[in-house]
Amino acid sequence: MRPIHLLAALAAWGFAQAASAAPVAIAPVAVAPALETKFRDDYGPRESEYLVRETTDEVTEALMHAGATVERDARVRVEITLVDAKPNRPTFAQMGRPPFIDFSSISIGGAELHAVFRSADGRTLSEVSYKYYDPRLDEFSQANSTWTTARRAIDSFARRVAEAYRANVASS
Repeated sequence: MRPIHLLAALAAWGFAQAASAAPVAIAPVAVAPALETKFRDDYGPRESEYLVRETTDEVTEALMHAGATVERDARVRVEITLVDAKPNRPTFAQMGRPPFIDFSSISIGGAELHAVFRSADGRTLSEVSYKYYDPRLDEFSQANSTWTTARRAIDSFARRVAEAYRANVASS
């Protein structure tokens, strides 16, 4: 088969896969109550907004890459909860309070997330839970940003959500 024909066949197959996939809506990301308290009392509210936006963007991108059409009013909905998050470096709010820690301080970071795919009638179609934290402080002392490991956890979680979509939801 000539390369141009092979590419056309692959493209047609990809479009057919996407066309047969179930559209999915992404509910606003929820923050678990204990984590919401951490954001309010320690990390600062802007950090919550950042991680919620990062989670929404990564899951949307992963689902679209898996062939999903992300629509506001789709019959299948994914509900995501940010269960826990720990920064690698001090947040803006933490640096502004006594004892005035420095941004060069490091800590074990990471995140825990949970997702549920629900049908229009409320049935659970699939669930995904994922958490990742730095295994040891010395292994990740090169964290470049406040949420380096949390973002890594969100990215891995998003890929698992896309896998669950393909395996359990796409043909619904």
